[in-house]
Amino acid sequence: LNARALAASAVELILETRALDELLGTLDPRTGERTEGALGTHFPNRDVVDALIALAARVARARGSPEDAVDLFAIAGAKWWPDVVDVFVDQLSAVVAPPKDKRARHLRLDDDHQQREQEASSQTTGARDLREAWLDRATRLADHAVLRDHLFRRVPRHLGHTFQLLLNLAKFFDLADKDHDYAAAVALLDDLDLLPASDDGIPDALDATNGLDPRLHALLADVLDAAMASIFHLHERAREGAAGAAAAQRGGSQRKKKTTPQKSKFPPKFDGTPAYFRTRASLLVTFVGLLSIHLPADVKANLQRYEAIML
Repeated sequence: LNARALAASAVELILETRALDELLGTLDPRTGERTEGALGTHFPNRDVVDALIALAARVARARGSPEDAVDLFAIAGAKWWPDVVDVFVDQLSAVVAPPKDKRARHLRLDDDHQQREQEASSQTTGARDLREAWLDRATRLADHAVLRDHLFRRVPRHLGHTFQLLLNLAKFFDLADKDHDYAAAVALLDDLDLLPASDDGIPDALDATNGLDPRLHALLADVLDAAMASIFHLHERAREGAAGAAAAQRGGSQRKKKTTPQKSKFPPKFDGTPAYFRTRASLLVTFVGLLSIHLPADVKANLQRYEAIML
């Protein structure tokens, strides 16, 4: 066999058997170095083995096996660790926004209705499982301090920032969609400079958002929609609180004595009045109109509808 054919055979052996530990060795989390595997006995030059592993990783990625690509790029050595984070960014940017239940789209009561509903439910469940799998894997990497430090010392700063930002956006979506902790969700976006909290904050938010990795642009519409929905829920909560306070005041002093003071429902950084959240909604609409990133045509219209409801 010539060198090219031998390399191709080695790559296929790696991808078909997936016996990574036996063939390639394992990554020592303390040192970031790869232990020797069986392939090393046939290719004594360690750099050649690393190059073969990286080639197998690129082939796996091209074939649509990003999980294998991450494992292989990691084992291949520090030279290819930026590719580990790059694959994570690819996958996380596609799955960070929770999948929307598509069943509502299939409302026609025809013969295929039940089958369509089952297919839509299955697709949504599969998408949720994929999201959880990639987030779990990324979180374990981020939480492993030694391995994370080895990895990110060799990764371009913007790529490491994008990886961490995607984990923060996953937390934002969980706070807004799963936990319904709308105040914490909006506060997180404020801390990431992805939302303007005031007129003065618009330039910083524009710089942060326009400078996002292009792979996050498709995710931005979901972020904006969830942000405005969170502001809307906070506005409704503030409006109900204001109405309750007014009713209590009309109830007279005797009723006031029986009322137990309650903690504020909003973080100290929020004004907590309906007017404050109306202002936040208007700022968001203004901000979106100034973005240089192309967004789907209905995004701004949807945000404006939310704003109109709050007026």
